[in-house]
Parts: sequence; structure tokens; C-alpha cells
Amino acid sequence: MQWWPTVADYKAAIQNPASCFAQPDLRGGIAEFDQRRGSPLLWEGNFAVVFKLQCRITNETWAIKCFHRRVQDLHSRYSAIDQYLARHKADLPFTVEFRFLEQGMKINGEWFPILKMRWIDGVTLNDFVKDNLSNAKLLHRIAQLMITMGKQLGKTGIAHGDLQHGNILIVAKDQKTASVKLVDYDGAFVPPLSGRAPEQEVGHPNFQHKRRIQNRTYNATIDRFPLLVIYCALHSLAVEGESLWDEFDNGDNLLFRESDFQNPSNSALLRHLWNADPSVRSIVGQLILASQSELDQVPTADRIPSLHPIPLTAGEIAAVEQILTPRQVRETLSSDRGRLATVSGAMPQSGREIFCTSCSNQLRVPHSAAGKSLMCPKCRGIMRVPENLPNDAPFVILLPDEWYFKRHGVVLGPYSAEQMEHFASTAVILPTDRVLHGGGGGTWRPAESHEWLRTAFGYSS
Repeated sequence: MQWWPTVADYKAAIQNPASCFAQPDLRGGIAEFDQRRGSPLLWEGNFAVVFKLQCRITNETWAIKCFHRRVQDLHSRYSAIDQYLARHKADLPFTVEFRFLEQGMKINGEWFPILKMRWIDGVTLNDFVKDNLSNAKLLHRIAQLMITMGKQLGKTGIAHGDLQHGNILIVAKDQKTASVKLVDYDGAFVPPLSGRAPEQEVGHPNFQHKRRIQNRTYNATIDRFPLLVIYCALHSLAVEGESLWDEFDNGDNLLFRESDFQNPSNSALLRHLWNADPSVRSIVGQLILASQSELDQVPTADRIPSLHPIPLTAGEIAAVEQILTPRQVRETLSSDRGRLATVSGAMPQSGREIFCTSCSNQLRVPHSAAGKSLMCPKCRGIMRVPENLPNDAPFVILLPDEWYFKRHGVVLGPYSAEQMEHFASTAVILPTDRVLHGGGGGTWRPAESHEWLRTAFGYSS
């Protein structure tokens, strides 16, 4: 074929189903009209347009996808995806039935392929979220449905390839029942298509890892990052609600934008979430780290829900802060080492106490730090130490405050005593978990053996 029909060609043809379709059920159908415009309803994409067709013979409704540009290897790709999904149908309740029809629609005497997909009466993810911003419980439920979907995709070796708000439909009869359906399989990966990346599909840029876009990666890992993006957005909105949506929604995203991942140090959203509720801070910290990692290092679906209750380690916090620090500031700090006093590890036991201007953390600094810039070890904010430290400044010796605990055989930390108390009071740490004080001789002891943690667990004295 030397040419492809335009959107206008398809609009004209679908108004006469009996003459443009080959399949009997489609020939007896009727396209849904936009009454205001007086023309068929349509949804247009990069290389295809979708119409809604109601078949009077079978009383079924189909989405008819018509291609207005040549797509390489179209038939064999959709056949491979169709066959693989059919074999795993029992494990994939969120997929939608479709058929690729080589002799699909006749335009100007020539047959062109179409995709016939069952019509789903659902709401796109971003519209559903917008209508339920005040229902944190429902948003958390949708987030869990995303994880379930991601696990099932991973289990079968499939990747959708373009997980984003427009391709995820929420089907809900009421607020207590909801299910997820995925549409648009143009960029889907199935094992039989390994090494045959689609020519024009790398997913919506507001959801994709920058390395997938750069390298045109096509394998079973490509859904990991967009799934983390979606989960992080839903969890953040469940915690912060409408104000967060109003500030960062642009109608074609789910809070995040491509620029947030391409240039995180300039992202107002990432900085805002990084300074938000502790559970939001943890999951967005993992998203920030994942955005700069390799694709195969992005957490899998089964790991994502465990990320936000577990605080980041000191090393992870430092890495996130480095990513969020503008390059010019990092270079300035690097070239200004002679005037920069970095307080870390054990605090000096002589000197004076000051307070971080960013997070109010108490810092004990040596007299030699007077007049220098100082980096807070807690928030990594930069402040100026006064030239003359007053003699009546409070004098408090701060000992090393490094605690660790084990979770599923993994050592997490270091954390402050204040953080450990919070973890104990919120059941992040359990009484039987082993904890270690960094300066305590390296002995792991049950958390409940520490009197101050027993109080946080709610034990009576």
C-alpha cells in the first residue's frame, strides 16, 4: 500500500458500516455520534483513531481502531500478542479481548487493517482520581489494584509498554467496588516478540524512565518505572489530597511530568514530596533513586508496597539529596571545600550548639567552624555559622545517634533515636525485631529489651 487513509477518510467510511466492513456483526453496526458536532465520536492518537461501534445483531459494543499511518510488522505483532494473552487469560483479568483484522475496513476500494477491541465502559485513571480526591481509602485501594496488576503482568512475562492514565480504565459500579482494565496494546511486550521493538512506541513520556526513551528498551522490565510513578502519585494524593492535584495536574499526567525525571534538581514536585509526610517521603525517595538507576534496578511490583512504610537509610537520603541538589550548587560546594564545615558522625565534644536553619536540628560545632558554611547531616541544608559564637550558647554534648534494625534479613539504618521511637509507635518496628546501637558494641538485641522503645510500643511500666 502506497498511502494510508486520513482520519477524515475513516470518519466518512464508518458512517456506512454495511459497505466499509467485512465482518457481518460490524456491517450491522452503528457508530456512536457526537450530537453536538454531528459526526462520529472519535479518539485520535499518534498513528491511529478509535471509533465506538454498537452492533445491533449481537448487542455488543466494540472499539474500532483504524491506522492512518503505516505501522511496521503490524499483523504479526498483534497476532503474537493476541495468542500469548489468550494462553494466559486466566491470570490476566484486566486485559481486554481484541482481534486484528487484516481485511478490516474498505476505503476507496482498498482494504485496510483494523483492531477490533471490546468496548469498556470505564473512566480513565486521571479522571477517576480527580473525582475521588477526598476519598483516601479508595485511592489506596486503586493503588493496591495497580500492584496486583503489575504482579500478574510480571508473573506471565508480559509488559503493557505504555502504562499511563489514558490506558488504565477504572470500572466501578460504586465506591466500594472497582476493577482495572488495560487498553491499547500497541507497545506491549510478550516473550515471542523479544528483540522486535515496535517502531514508534516508547510510552507516554510523563510516565517513562529516561533510559527507556533514550535506548528504546523493549523487554519485560519496561512497566516497572511507570508502575512506581502511578503508585507514588496515588499514595501521595491519598495523603495530601486536592491541593496537591490542583498544583501539579496538567490534564495529561498523574502529578509527574517528564521533566521531573529528566532534571530532578529543578522539580518543584519532587522537592515538595521529599519534604512531605514520612510515608510519602520514603516512596518518592525510592522513585527519585529509581529515576536515575538502570531499568533492571527499578523495584518490581511485589516490592513497591513495602517501600513507603520503611524509611530510607542515611546513604539513600544522601543520594536523594545529591540528585535534588542543582548541579551549580554541587559544583560550588565542591570548589568551596576550604570554607565548608561538614558535620557528620560523632559531634565534637567541645564547642557550641547551634540549630540548623532548615530543619531545626541541634548541631554541636567546634569553635573553629565560626564564620564557615556548614552542611547539616540530617537535612543536608547549608547554613552560615556566626563569626562570634556567644559565650552563653547552650552547651549540650551530642553523642553518636545511629540505630539499625533488621527486617526480612536486611539491615536498615542508620536512624536517630527519635526515628526509632516513631517506627516503634507506628509498628514499622516490631517488639521482636533485632536492633543495634551504632556505638553499643555491635550487639543485636530485641527492640523490646530497650526500655525507651518499650514505651513507644505501648508497654506499661
